[in-house]
Amino acid sequence: MLDYKIVEGVNLHIAKTPKFKDVNIEVVFSKQLDGVDDVYYYGLCQFMEDSCMLYDTKQKVSDILDELYGAKLNVKIEKRGQLLILRFVSSVMNGKFVHKDLLSEQFKLLAAFILQPKFYDDSKGRHLFAEMKEILRLNIQAINDNPASYASVRANEIFGDMLQKHCIYSLEDVEKMSYELLYQKYQEMIQSMAIDIFIVGDVDERCCLKQVKENFAFTERKTNKQLVYLNEREDAIEICESRKVTQSNLVQLYTCQKVSTSKDYASMIIGNGIFGMLPTSLLFQEVREKNSLCYSIYADFKIYDGIIKVATSFDIKQRDRIEMLIAEQLKKVKDGAFSEELLNTTKQMYINNYRQSEDSAASIIWNAFRESIIHDERTTEQIIKDIAAVSKQSIQEAFKDVTLKVTYILVQEGESHDQTC
Repeated sequence: MLDYKIVEGVNLHIAKTPKFKDVNIEVVFSKQLDGVDDVYYYGLCQFMEDSCMLYDTKQKVSDILDELYGAKLNVKIEKRGQLLILRFVSSVMNGKFVHKDLLSEQFKLLAAFILQPKFYDDSKGRHLFAEMKEILRLNIQAINDNPASYASVRANEIFGDMLQKHCIYSLEDVEKMSYELLYQKYQEMIQSMAIDIFIVGDVDERCCLKQVKENFAFTERKTNKQLVYLNEREDAIEICESRKVTQSNLVQLYTCQKVSTSKDYASMIIGNGIFGMLPTSLLFQEVREKNSLCYSIYADFKIYDGIIKVATSFDIKQRDRIEMLIAEQLKKVKDGAFSEELLNTTKQMYINNYRQSEDSAASIIWNAFRESIIHDERTTEQIIKDIAAVSKQSIQEAFKDVTLKVTYILVQEGESHDQTC
């Protein structure tokens, strides 16, 4: 990856590779996550993806993408660790296959959507704002109507610390939105958020640098990007709530004192793979397959948050048995009471996943973004070597601090809390 500093706070990263027929470009805006006015960033994601001044209807957007040989353009938002991230993602065929300068067209398309949103036509902008609010309402309603999604959000809220800032907006937040403040947040994004431009494909570095300078006259900005955050909570808490849902849900949040930069990171991810991340895991095999106690179950190691999340959908009558089995599987990991075959199978699955990530432009870009912040110099090959070296003993050491802090149970309305909680 070649790195260029355009101006203070704005950087260009180029991965020249013949692996892909397309040229993949992402313009990534990021800021420290503070939980303030988050709904406006979700709003910007919807507002700026729909259309822009140059392509002011969905048909015009569709037409230009077709003209660029089926190009793709998306705007995505995510929260990882301490960062809120807005990504303008584009993929266009490499022009060398059709003997055209598609790279300049790709940059012009991105610039149109980033720098010429419909704010600059008040009537069209306000109409789009109304549509955007309705989409946000539908999105939050979909989360509230999905028991698993709702339970996950509530567990994060209950845990607190940085996890609470990972929660999505509410319907009340949407109703309070104003068009003027949305525009203000857009201006702040353009003028003060950190910007990283990533280009992956068989490209000429000088042409890329020229296109960036011609299309994006971003000004200097002071930035302080921090990604990894070790969430902590002193006490353990258990909360049970009822709601109109079709099935009950359990979410457990464990602190583990480990993140992606920890020296025993490889042991942690393999240990979690054995615990509950994979179809071969102890949780999946013991709770779901052997005992048929739940519809689904998994354990997710949040590598930028220092958290292991266990989630399952189940029959509330089986709650005590399920919680007992989860605790038993965790103890097996901590005690090293699992087979060498399971250890080796898990290691091989993760090694395969890491090798496959080298064939994904999205993975290449994310890895480069992450490394630019945490300065992680471990290559894919080094991580694979670390995984291959993982042992039962190293997993036991990595998992010794895993501690249950939040248990959240969502039950169907009408269930007796005395019986279930």
